[in-house]
Amino acid sequence: MTETNETGPSHARHRRDFLRSGLPLAVGAVGAVLTEKGAACQASSATVPDSVPNLSALRQVPAPQKSLARHVMGYRTPGDGGGGVFVWDPKYSPDPLAPPDDGGTYILPQGAAPASVGRWRRQFTGALNAKWFGAMGDNSGSTPADTGVDIAMEAWNSDWPGWIAAQRAPQITRFTNNDSWDAIGIQMAMLSVGANHDQMVGGNSGEVYIPGGHYLLSRPLIYSGGMHTTLTGAGMYQTMLSKTPGRFKNSYIFTMTDTGGQPTTIRNLGLTGPPLQSFDELNDLNFMLAYLSHTNGVHIENCWLTSCNLGMLLAGTTDCFISGCTSEYCGITFDVGPGSDVHITNCNFWQSAARPARSIGIRSAGLVHCLGSRYVGFEGYSIQCTGGAVQLVGNEFSGFGLAQGVIEAAQAGQSVITGNRIIGGTVGAMVTLGNDTVVSGNYIEQRFEHACVDLSQGKSNINVSGNVVCVRPATTKIAEHSLIISMLPNVNYSGGCTLCLINGNTLNVSNAIGVDPAHNQIVNNLMP
Repeated sequence: MTETNETGPSHARHRRDFLRSGLPLAVGAVGAVLTEKGAACQASSATVPDSVPNLSALRQVPAPQKSLARHVMGYRTPGDGGGGVFVWDPKYSPDPLAPPDDGGTYILPQGAAPASVGRWRRQFTGALNAKWFGAMGDNSGSTPADTGVDIAMEAWNSDWPGWIAAQRAPQITRFTNNDSWDAIGIQMAMLSVGANHDQMVGGNSGEVYIPGGHYLLSRPLIYSGGMHTTLTGAGMYQTMLSKTPGRFKNSYIFTMTDTGGQPTTIRNLGLTGPPLQSFDELNDLNFMLAYLSHTNGVHIENCWLTSCNLGMLLAGTTDCFISGCTSEYCGITFDVGPGSDVHITNCNFWQSAARPARSIGIRSAGLVHCLGSRYVGFEGYSIQCTGGAVQLVGNEFSGFGLAQGVIEAAQAGQSVITGNRIIGGTVGAMVTLGNDTVVSGNYIEQRFEHACVDLSQGKSNINVSGNVVCVRPATTKIAEHSLIISMLPNVNYSGGCTLCLINGNTLNVSNAIGVDPAHNQIVNNLMP
């Protein structure tokens, strides 16, 4: 247990560590100490603070004349995770752009003027807990109307016009009695960090912690401007965020826009939709999980994306780092727009036997770096480039079906594909390359009657070197008559590649290279 002392002209303040769940480890302002079970261990000159059952009861306590503490037992009911210790701070005044009561960490007594100085301040260090602001996480989607609360008159439930304008977040509007407590609690915690980041631990930073549970959202979670929030769950399979059935069908669970400067982190969360069986159903539902637009310095770590049309859309997003994430049952896992620069490391993207047809791992018109990740079972492309470039190093691509190829990079230039393991069966070329591309040190195995690597359609400046390229079984007839191909005119291909180097590859069938030797260099390749 740690203690931080802050001295003022007439009184001393004490801050103590508390459990993330909101239950106190210590009570500082009057020197009392509580164990996790709530028993008092009283110092010689201290008294145990009075308890109140919930935050509503705390608001009924008149503003005291001096600093003292109250133990709040829960947000609504004792033990619901929203409790903690509050100390009266006669000098505290919130950000003038924010509401007078943030709903979870600083509380205005009922009847006090909004502009008055003095608040009940929650004692904590570290992250804000979403349950302090009303989130429930019990998969009920319960609303204020369900719990007999009218939030229209709550001091914290305003449109925050000044602060929202400053943060460029016009999508955030007044909560209604039909909004889920989960959406209210998580968003209010994020707003509180943003509005009061200078007073949070660590200066201009803050963290919102969402405990384990299944949270049903009635509206998107908005992250915009300078909110300075790190969003953390208990684990990708422990803290789950979903839409309330029938709510905001054509929008995202999570929206981040116009953020920059200090890096932002989203970690240890599961974003999930309803069970899906077909690609058509994906289109019908139009269910999307996350949208990042015009952002930079975003880190997405150890998250789970599942059961949706689109896992994540990155539009104009630079310096976006995605690591340790898992996806399944997504029509498109990541859609990377022009001007985006995305780094994907140690992720696991897959579909199962019940996968939607024509699913795609990454569709990109930007720059994608992918290191040490797995793409398993996609019926469409694992990587489909409509522009930009890719850098694929040390990844595994396996278990493909019938629909398309594995890596479609014909429209991408200046790409590097090295050290990957690419195994499966596709009805077209497994890897199709664009100009100015290096393909080296890969193991590529085709199990259908189609090419492994396609250099055709007038491409140039491609280096294919040091790869092991084969078909299984070796007697399989390759429809394009070769494994590494840019077919000669006598087999009716529209044109060959030029200025390409095919060097030092090991191939398990004879006559496996159908590239025009007059315009390219073909040396040191091993064939039967």
